[in-house]
Amino acid sequence: VTGGTNLRQLVLCEAAQMLKQSGQYNDKPFGEIVQYLSDLLESGVVLAKFRDMVEAQGGDLSVVDNPEAYPTAPFQIDIQAPQDGYVSDMDALQLGQASVTLGAGRQVAGEDVDALAGLWLHKVVGEPVQEGDVVVTLYTSKASGMVLLEEIKAQVEQAIAYSTEAPTVPASVSYVATSAEGVQDFIMPSMLL
Repeated sequence: VTGGTNLRQLVLCEAAQMLKQSGQYNDKPFGEIVQYLSDLLESGVVLAKFRDMVEAQGGDLSVVDNPEAYPTAPFQIDIQAPQDGYVSDMDALQLGQASVTLGAGRQVAGEDVDALAGLWLHKVVGEPVQEGDVVVTLYTSKASGMVLLEEIKAQVEQAIAYSTEAPTVPASVSYVATSAEGVQDFIMPSMLL
């Protein structure tokens, strides 16, 4: 399974929320459902089902079996840490807007989406960095390529803050809301931390 711990936690919690909302798991505590889903993910069952879905839709299974084979955008640029320390903040709205401008999303309905465009976060809030470490890579296939990347680079650099002290990083998921139980505090199962 690729992706950072935060991504994994968010996906498992979202999947658990959907199972809770289905009504079939109302008798199970939320944390147990998250653990169950984590076990399924580790067992390979989820990947096999995803593979079946890609195949049924005529997708390229070679990319599922070897994600490194997925092509990359023809234009890319790295954003490096300007100092030693820690990533202390990332403005998600600014990063999202940058990603849309690169072509990874739509500004208006019907606009094409560039499947190769976007941001790769090499570091996230709370992680240590040394001056020159790559923090984010920007990708686009737009014809304006490097000119666009240079413009967006400045926006993304402004969206990332650094500090010399390790920041306090909040939990990925702090609360869970269900129709049956309302809003409850949530503590991530220790094996997922």
